[in-house]
Amino acid sequence: MKNLLDHFPKQHHKPFGIVTASPGALGGIRASQQLLQLIPALFGIASPYLLIVPTVDKKFDEAGNLVDPVFEKNIHNFISEFLWLSENIVSRKVAA
Repeated sequence: MKNLLDHFPKQHHKPFGIVTASPGALGGIRASQQLLQLIPALFGIASPYLLIVPTVDKKFDEAGNLVDPVFEKNIHNFISEFLWLSENIVSRKVAA
């Protein structure tokens, strides 16, 4: 992933939403912290809302369907906040 991002085209004010998942209890939180440090180097803006998915194998089935309805609120909040950030960045670029 780091190699991919090293070759990612730099674009000013590009919004990033960070989602990590693992079968463990931490859900990839350590990886998300490293990505948060990398995003400014790509001239991006990271959404402060992260979607960390611990015990991913218990939240989604093999086909990717959500099987833990309680986790749906986390997904909704992440998507809502990421869309808000993205829309505000775009509207400010257009206004400038």
